[in-house]
Amino acid sequence: MINTYDFQVEHPEMFSQLAIKDLLFLYYKCPQEEKKINLYTHFNKIIFVLEGKKMIHHREKSWLLTNEKTVFIKRTAYNQERFWEIDWEVLCFYCPDDYLRQVFKEYRQHFPLKDISSPSKEIVIEINANAATRAFFYSIIPYFRQRPAPA
Repeated sequence: MINTYDFQVEHPEMFSQLAIKDLLFLYYKCPQEEKKINLYTHFNKIIFVLEGKKMIHHREKSWLLTNEKTVFIKRTAYNQERFWEIDWEVLCFYCPDDYLRQVFKEYRQHFPLKDISSPSKEIVIEINANAATRAFFYSIIPYFRQRPAPA
């Protein structure tokens, strides 16, 4: 089983990277060669699919990730299935639990907590990315392509 975070950090030649404090931002075309692979991550991550598709399997559930889909994947183990008709190109943002707690604590007063629902037990949560969010994702791609790479 491959730890996605550690593997990606150890291979900057395959995964263009920007690190800001505890956050890691990646841009890449997935190098997965196997049809299915077992993965895990010890950090939560947000994935925005630029192109292609992958299937995430966890227990009895599956999620298809396709163009311009945005998902939050909780830290967990899962199975990832590749499709060969097109490369899978993504932006990935790793968010440690401590960072998410800090953000929540800092901005808690701005959240309407009266009608908050119970946390989802799903490991993959779809995020509704609007036009502004998609524009943000596309706007940061040049930072990963510039040479020399930003430090």
